[in-house]
Amino acid sequence: AYLCWDFLRTRCPGSRPEHRGSWVEKLNRAGYAVCGIDLQGAGRSEGRRCYIERFEHYVQDVVDFAYALQTPPAAPPPGTGAALVPGFPADPAAAPRFLMGLSLGGGIATHAMHATEGAGLFRGAVLLAPMISLQGMASRGPNLVLRLVAALLNLLTPQLPIVKGEPNKVFPIIQQLWDADPACFKHGTRVRNALEYLRACRTLAGELHTLDFPFIAFHSARDRWTDATGSRQLYELSRTTDKTLIPVDHMFHMLTKEEGWRGVLARALTWLDERAGGGAAAAGPGPGPGEAGGHEGSGGAPKPRPASRDGE
Repeated sequence: AYLCWDFLRTRCPGSRPEHRGSWVEKLNRAGYAVCGIDLQGAGRSEGRRCYIERFEHYVQDVVDFAYALQTPPAAPPPGTGAALVPGFPADPAAAPRFLMGLSLGGGIATHAMHATEGAGLFRGAVLLAPMISLQGMASRGPNLVLRLVAALLNLLTPQLPIVKGEPNKVFPIIQQLWDADPACFKHGTRVRNALEYLRACRTLAGELHTLDFPFIAFHSARDRWTDATGSRQLYELSRTTDKTLIPVDHMFHMLTKEEGWRGVLARALTWLDERAGGGAAAAGPGPGPGEAGGHEGSGGAPKPRPASRDGE
C-alpha cells in the first residue's frame, strides 16, 4: 500500500525509508527500473487514509499507471508535486514489464495480471505473501463477530477503522519500524475496506482455474495476515504452466524486510532474469511442473540469515 515502506530500507525506528541497501537499489543494480504508486489514501497519496470504495479502483490505478509509463517522457509542471513520466518504450519486447506486490499489493497484482491477460502489458508477476485468501484472519477472535454485523456497519459507518490485525510478534523490530513511520496507518482496517478485501478474495477464488500468466509466489505458513493457502491454491489451480511457489516458513509476512529477505530477492531476481531476456510470454507456454519455472520450491527456498537492526 505504501511503496516506500514496502520496498525501501528503514534503518531504525523513526528514520526515513531510503534507497541505499533496499530492494529497489538491488533491483536497479540488476538492471531493472522500479516504478510504483502508493495506493489511494495510503503512504503519501491523497484521500481519506486507507479507505477505498471498491477494490477494483486499486486494480485500475495500477493498470492506468502501467500505461502511463509508456507515454512520451515529460517533466511535471513546477510546484505540482507530480511525478516525472519516464517514457518507457510501449513495445513489451523492448521494455518487458513485471508486476511485484507485497500483501495487499500482491493481491492487487494478481487481479491486475488477470484483468490484462492477452493485452501483453505485463510479462509476469512476483507475488510476496499475496492477499489471495483472508479466511484465517477473518475467522479469528473479534473479527469473526464483526463479520456478523459487517453489512450493517458498512451502511452506517463504512469508514470506521474497526477490523484489527495482529502485531508482528515474530519480528518485533519490523513492528517497531512500522509504528514509528508517520506515513503508515496505525488504526484498524476500515469496514468498507475489510468487506472489499473479502469480496475480492472470494471473487478470485472462483476464478483461479482461469488464471494464465507467469508468476512466482513466496509465502510463509506462519503468516497470520494473509493465508498461505491462497498462494497454494493459486499454484495448484491456475492454468499457467509457468508458475513457481516458494515456501518461506522461516519468515512471517513482511518478506521485503524480515530476516531472510535477501534470499527471497535473489530468487525473485533469478526468476525475473530468466523471463526478461527472451521472455516467457514471447516464448509461449512455459515448462511443465517439475521443470525450471513450473515447480513448487522446497530445498531451494531461501534460508534464514542473521538478524540485524533493520530486520535483515
